[in-house]
Amino acid sequence: MKIFRHTHTSSRYDRSAQSLEAALDNYMKDADLITLTEVASPTRSDKIKEKGWGGIWANHGGGDDSAIAWRQSEFELVYADSTPLTNGRLAGSRTNIYAARAVLEHVSGARLVVSSVHLPASVEGRGGFKKAQRYAVWKVCQVALRLKTNALARRFNADAVMIVADWNINIKMSWVQAWFKTNFPTYRLTWQKPFPSRGTHGRRIIDLTLIGGALKTVKKPWLLKKDSSSDHVAYSEVLGF
Repeated sequence: MKIFRHTHTSSRYDRSAQSLEAALDNYMKDADLITLTEVASPTRSDKIKEKGWGGIWANHGGGDDSAIAWRQSEFELVYADSTPLTNGRLAGSRTNIYAARAVLEHVSGARLVVSSVHLPASVEGRGGFKKAQRYAVWKVCQVALRLKTNALARRFNADAVMIVADWNINIKMSWVQAWFKTNFPTYRLTWQKPFPSRGTHGRRIIDLTLIGGALKTVKKPWLLKKDSSSDHVAYSEVLGF
């Protein structure tokens, strides 16, 4: 099995660019693939540019704040884009929400599609979704995310797929676990029970990786040390083909 380490950080838009750079320098010591959110401004996304690393990010506004970075000795870029998940006509959505996407070829020859996205917050209620306008936007986003990721995988004949997001719903909740099984039946969550007492945001685990195809979880996710670049806690995991 050919393995690689993935790290995800849901960054914080109003923390200093210097704190993000320090965090990325730390993540890049061990990771081969990094996904991020809240790096919309050039002063923040520029910190992804490091020797030996490739990256994809864009800036169509605040809803386009996700990014993907990869170690070039492990992955070669085949295709990348930033694709809208909304059409700007939904009430309560001031701007389109985008997913950063990359098709990467691993040194093993396996082809991987990666999507990184930041879904709307304040959608989780007691035992289910809040029936509010933000959930309508969230629902459109997750449907488009699944369809567009799958289409990209077919287009490039990918061996495996990853969807990584700040989902803003807590996988520790049984109804959330059931929701993923129903709505992403061909994918597998890398977070599994028993969950840690800590979370990626407070005690909630709302930052999640979905994998599909030939990709396997070699070492389940673990939380990293909290740093000043975010109000979330980053996590790492080891995946393999």
